[in-house]
Order: sequence, then structure tokens, then C-alpha cells
Amino acid sequence: MIIGCDFHPSWQQVSWLDTETGETGEQKLVHAEGQAQQFYQALSGAALIGMEATGNSQWFVELIEDLGHAIWIGMQRRSGPVTCASRRPTSGTQPTF
Repeated sequence: MIIGCDFHPSWQQVSWLDTETGETGEQKLVHAEGQAQQFYQALSGAALIGMEATGNSQWFVELIEDLGHAIWIGMQRRSGPVTCASRRPTSGTQPTF
């Protein structure tokens, strides 16, 4: 099973692919209601979970590892170059961002 996780402090959106059956799906899991823990505990066999690096997720990483799953954490990928003009206007011009 391969799971992509869009992690937020109070919830997460997961999408998955069962590599044996080809089944796919997605679901919102609310942390305060224990839905994330229930979801990952119910998986049969080890899963690979991928998520973007984010703060306030150490408890989730520990949960995943304690349940015997693997987690890959990646850095945010930008879709193109990011440029930013000076924050101080020069000679009456307005800065552009």
C-alpha cells in the first residue's frame, strides 16, 4: 500500500493505492477524533506513507513508525522560480511581489 498524506495540524487528507489489488481511494482524517490512528492501525501489512515536511507532525511520524509502516518526508517542490522585488519603494515606485 502506498499512501500520500496532506498533513495539517488538526486533520489530514490521504490518498492511497493498494499495490496488490489496484484499488485507490481518498479520505479526510480528523486527528482529535482518532481517525488517523484508526486508519493506519487497520491497514493489513506495512504501508509506505509519503508526506511533505511540515511542523507539528512528530507525533504522527512516531505513530506511523510504531505501527510498522514506513514514512518518507520530502521538501516542498516549487513549480517555478520565485522572485521578489525589494520591499522598499525607490523614487516613488511601488514594490511588486
